[in-house]
Amino acid sequence: MRKREAIYLGFVALLCVVLASSGCAAPAPTLKQASQVQPGPLPSLGIHYVGAQGKVGHHLYAEPRANCPVTWNKDDFTHVSGNLPPGLNFRGSRIEGVPEVPGRWSVTVKFSGVRCQNRPFADQDVNVYFDIEGMAPRKVR
Repeated sequence: MRKREAIYLGFVALLCVVLASSGCAAPAPTLKQASQVQPGPLPSLGIHYVGAQGKVGHHLYAEPRANCPVTWNKDDFTHVSGNLPPGLNFRGSRIEGVPEVPGRWSVTVKFSGVRCQNRPFADQDVNVYFDIEGMAPRKVR
């Protein structure tokens, strides 16, 4: 607690003692104090992929992000269903490579052992949608 807050709370407590008959109550805790006292609901993870749009023949790098600072181990990531666009591969939880064919794809992945603000979360299934633009390269005969 900062010195200014301590002085303020001490002044309010002294004032309450002096005015005890008036029903004085301590002030409500500040947002910072309330977050330290009550754990509250778990934050929304909102795991999503950044960089899942690309162009044929150009390097694509998609990585997971979340609404809060999350951690997971590379071994706690699994491919559940769907196919990556041709030319892309999983590198741990990242997806990268050079797309070879235009189109739209979707992949579902699962994050296990996720922790946010040092709290454990249940497994998270995440849908990743790829939108690859451009023309497929012609085959040379």
